[in-house]
Amino acid sequence: MRPGMPCWDADIAGADAYLAGQAAYLANQGVNVSKEVSLSDNVPTAILDSASRINADLIAIATNGVGGVSRFVFGTVADEVTRKSPTSLLVFHPKSETALTGTPKESGARALASA
Repeated sequence: MRPGMPCWDADIAGADAYLAGQAAYLANQGVNVSKEVSLSDNVPTAILDSASRINADLIAIATNGVGGVSRFVFGTVADEVTRKSPTSLLVFHPKSETALTGTPKESGARALASA
């Protein structure tokens, strides 16, 4: 996956806007937040690598809970991050696709927080 391709540029911009809104909200609540948008063929590894690089205290990840019988509760990305993360996790299921700030969950955005 390479940035600069028109089909990815819109997704990257959408994820960046979503995370910027979430980061601004948390910062206004007094939480020290950093945000990053990554493009990767291996999403769980990208999340864990980013968390390690910024020394994150928490990984927050939304899941739609789809991924087969063995991943009934969590999606496949959330399941792998949950099993391999060396840091605290917040895994949640949004009430609707616009539950967080009107941004569809299809954006694939994940949030990392560091102190």
